[in-house]
Amino acid sequence: MEKSILDKMLKTIKRRRKELKISQTEVSQRTGLNQGRISEFERGNVNSRMGTFIEISRAVELEPVLVPRELLSSVMAIIDGKQQSDRPIYALDVEDEED
Repeated sequence: MEKSILDKMLKTIKRRRKELKISQTEVSQRTGLNQGRISEFERGNVNSRMGTFIEISRAVELEPVLVPRELLSSVMAIIDGKQQSDRPIYALDVEDEED
């Protein structure tokens, strides 16, 4: 995996853990991994299995997903709470509107 992509993913996990005010010890308890391993993981010093990455991601309420490259900017806009243009991301069709 490209190093810069991995670094971004690890930073996202660490940032999310801090947003939730969850300690590495709590992540350790949620995953069954020791706290030292969580610390090494967040620093990128561990070559972990994909399963470990998924477990730690879920422990901080993140869900790893694969996004088709052509949809990435739209997905990132949703995640960032921004819109790519003046058009809404989703608009009801006339028949979808409730009375």
